[in-house]
Amino acid sequence: MRRARWLLVIALLLVPGVSHALQLHWSSGADTLTFTEATRAILVLRADSAEVTLPPEWRLMWVGDSTEVEVVALDSLAVCAGDTAQVYGVEGPVTPEDSTAHRVTARFCSGGSSAAEQASYQLDLPAWGRGKCKVVALDPADSSSVLESNEVTFNGGVSGDFAPALLSASFTHSGGDLSVTAIGTGLADASAMALSAPDTSWRMPLTITQRSANRAVATGYLGIPVPDCNLDVAGSSEGLATTAVSAETEAPTEPMAPVGSSAKFVPAYGIVQPKDFAFYYQQQLGIFHVFYIVSNRVILSTPGYGADSTEKCIGHAWSTDLEHWTSMDSVLTIRSDKWDNAHIWAPTIVQKDLQFKLFYTGVHRDPLGRQIQQIGLATADATLPHDSLKTWTRRDSAVFHCGMVPWANKNTSVYEGQQFRDPFVMADSDSVGRYLMYYVTIHKDETAKMVVGLARSSGDLSAWRNYGPMHGTEQQYTGSTNDIVESPNLLQHYDVTSGTMSRWLFLTTNTNQAQEMHFQRTLGSPSDTLAAPWLPTTDLFTYLDGDSTVYYWHATEYLPVPARIGGYATTHEFLAAYDDSTWAIDINEILWDANPPAPYYADFTLAYPSLAAVDPGTGEGHDGARLLLLGRQPVVNGAHVAVDLPTAAHASVTVLDVQGRSVRTLVRGVLPAGRTTARWDARGDDGQLAPSGVYFVRLNAEGLTRTTRLVLLH
Repeated sequence: MRRARWLLVIALLLVPGVSHALQLHWSSGADTLTFTEATRAILVLRADSAEVTLPPEWRLMWVGDSTEVEVVALDSLAVCAGDTAQVYGVEGPVTPEDSTAHRVTARFCSGGSSAAEQASYQLDLPAWGRGKCKVVALDPADSSSVLESNEVTFNGGVSGDFAPALLSASFTHSGGDLSVTAIGTGLADASAMALSAPDTSWRMPLTITQRSANRAVATGYLGIPVPDCNLDVAGSSEGLATTAVSAETEAPTEPMAPVGSSAKFVPAYGIVQPKDFAFYYQQQLGIFHVFYIVSNRVILSTPGYGADSTEKCIGHAWSTDLEHWTSMDSVLTIRSDKWDNAHIWAPTIVQKDLQFKLFYTGVHRDPLGRQIQQIGLATADATLPHDSLKTWTRRDSAVFHCGMVPWANKNTSVYEGQQFRDPFVMADSDSVGRYLMYYVTIHKDETAKMVVGLARSSGDLSAWRNYGPMHGTEQQYTGSTNDIVESPNLLQHYDVTSGTMSRWLFLTTNTNQAQEMHFQRTLGSPSDTLAAPWLPTTDLFTYLDGDSTVYYWHATEYLPVPARIGGYATTHEFLAAYDDSTWAIDINEILWDANPPAPYYADFTLAYPSLAAVDPGTGEGHDGARLLLLGRQPVVNGAHVAVDLPTAAHASVTVLDVQGRSVRTLVRGVLPAGRTTARWDARGDDGQLAPSGVYFVRLNAEGLTRTTRLVLLH
């Protein structure tokens, strides 16, 4: 016995043999049926004699003069006994489009052991009703071709057209350009095509470029992967056909050349510190975006030591390789007549539906000079080319503020305003459709402590509700910039041994620690606000065993990037941060390590970004080679460097200046497996002391390169 369920009144999942012609008749063998009172009639579908069996799927269509044709399900024990497939179950229309197209779902069964030659429907027809029917199907031998049966009529039929029907939909999507192809019937007069959300929350109109009876093609632009959605096709008069479109799953592979331990983004315009930024990957285009605050500095001595002047706009830059950046104009600026009239800080960006949503901190200076911080929202359209990310539509009011959080301190006189900033938004891994926002404010009951707060949204991301403070993140606030917690964000720990995402790592900038990084771990949910699971706490520099790359870091951002390498789906994970010593954004790739060598206890290391990794599981590209600067920075009168190699290799370790010129060769020759240490005495190859400043140490070892940075002071 075989059973299957099909769209519309369809038939069987039947395997061998196909039919290139379908014959539809009433049980009498005629194409017409006449009656004067309500009638129960039998409609029979047969395969062409040359092909013997029916196709595996078909659709019965009908149109009438306000007539409702009902399919009757027979007793399954009776209908499943013979060789003719018959309807044993019927489900009615689910959507308005189903009703318009007279779409029902029929369950067929047959007692035969092979594909059926014919199928029968039992129909209830009302008295004096008039109409016509036909069957359509995809040709199993050619999925771009449609088989259509002859038409049958009852009581003389009607002259109206059948509603359009969609039998399949496919798309191509390259560089944002989207082409959608519909196969079905009645498409020659298609007047409109669109993609739409299954829950109707969004709709993307397409431009029809080709039409024929059985095929229609429409185009559009979509700067994100195609999500699960529906394709809707409207006829010239009445009728709307719809079919499901599966989400795009193929991730692009973007080769990237090694660029040292950190790729860098340096703002192109003037003396700018991008110390708060959002890091985003536009998967469909293979483009990395950075949205950053434009914080001009007055230089007093060396980079990193100055005075903030203004933060009045958010800049935007993009790159395909994390090394070469194109800077665009400012995308958001303060608005003198709105709530964000003083400063703009801390962007974060997510994509939901067909929009990019950028959250930011806006600062309002009131007539008394108090600065009121609130969180705002701007949106950009993903159906426009990527340069549309220059054009954002902002809401005229904040979407989240201190007054919406009962436990936040609202006393504007004590703190010269209200502290409520640094949003970080991500999808909630515990609940489909829900989003989490982490932010920083002051707790009213804990002696003026700054703390990370949590909010949730289940709607359009313009409405948020308080969920509570993240206990364990509190820091004393004294009004000094040296005693605050800032810039929360999370990354999920990857367990190399089990191949699963096992726990969450919670990072904040904590400016009362020398390394300015607050680092926490949890085994629980990302929305767990209890204190205990978020311990212990350490700084990132210590956690990574003195990796000097992170010593001057502020405001980290984590970015997972899907990719497909050698036929395998994988994810590249990046950790980026503003570096206060170079006024740049460092970008590193995270490499998870199941068994880090002693004395390390960190379970990941930072490496040069490379999307040109080899197949997962081979070990290549995650070779375990490391270059570390031992001890804390800045270094005084010299530095110790460690090289870890998995196997013996011919290698060199060289100190370079900021222009890439060789200053001193520390090691050249064959290095053994394991650790080798070397000391730089702060002198060049000519024996002269190198001046204070920023230098780079580079390891080259048989095809691999590692680079770390050091700051030298005398």
